[in-house]
Amino acid sequence: MTTTRLLQLHLLFRNPNIEDDDVIVERVAQVPATSEPLFRVTFTTTTSSSGRVTYRTYFNRRNLGIYLQAIVDSLGIDDDPFRVIQVSSSIFPSFMYRVEDLSWDTRATMMDMIMMSLSSDVTRVRS
Repeated sequence: MTTTRLLQLHLLFRNPNIEDDDVIVERVAQVPATSEPLFRVTFTTTTSSSGRVTYRTYFNRRNLGIYLQAIVDSLGIDDDPFRVIQVSSSIFPSFMYRVEDLSWDTRATMMDMIMMSLSSDVTRVRS
C-alpha cells in the first residue's frame, strides 16, 4: 500500500518527562482508484499503564475533517493542556503555536491549512 504523508500534528506536553503526542495523516493510494480518497491516521501517545502506544485508523475526507477539528477545538478546553502544537504540512511551512495563546481565529486558520493539506495532490519529489 503506497501512502503520501500530508500532515503531522506534534503536541508537546507541559511536563518534559512525558513523550509528546503525534498525529500523522497519510493519503492511501488505492488500487483500483476510487472516487473518494482514503486517509490513514497514526496516533502515538503515552499512557500511564502501557507506556508508548500507537493506534492506526482509516477515514474518508469528511470524517477525517471532523476528527481533526475535534483535536483543534479540544486544545482550548483541555484541563491539562499541551504546551505547544506544531503543524507540519507537505504544502506549508511548519508552524508552532503556544496552546495557551490560541484564539478561535488562530484555530480557524490552522483548520484552513489542515483542510487545504488534505485536499492537495502533492507528490514528494526528493527525500
